[in-house]
Amino acid sequence: MTLDDPSTALLGEIFSGLEQELNDFIALLEEEQRLLGQRLPSAADLEASREAKLANAARLEALESRRRSWLSNAGLTNDPLELHTVLASQPVLATQWWHLVTLTRRAQARNRLNGELIGQRMALHSKILDSLHQRAPGHYGADGRPAAGASRLNVSA
Repeated sequence: MTLDDPSTALLGEIFSGLEQELNDFIALLEEEQRLLGQRLPSAADLEASREAKLANAARLEALESRRRSWLSNAGLTNDPLELHTVLASQPVLATQWWHLVTLTRRAQARNRLNGELIGQRMALHSKILDSLHQRAPGHYGADGRPAAGASRLNVSA
């Protein structure tokens, strides 16, 4: 299959959009990693990071939908080998595509690392809570309030 100029231009536009959004996503993941590395990250900053990632993911999905639609309209499947074969006659697009593959792998690795950092924080917080419950059994419930029947210091006497 050969690509005509309008088809090539459209695919190039889609690839450029994907590249921009993937670069933005990687930057967001790097910022999230920086926040997760702080001793006491701001909940507001983490929430803002989460919202920005969700918005970026929506834009990425819209571009990916356009890419799949382009493939379908060109009579192609989402098979990477088939796309590689078609792009062999378009060196600029082929280079863009492999750059997108590289960016996607980098984003996946960074996202996986951030997930591990979140898991480590959750495990640490769980250990701290377990330790507090073991040191003061029956004094406080899971909600942090004094448990029923727990003795209290009488400071009014």
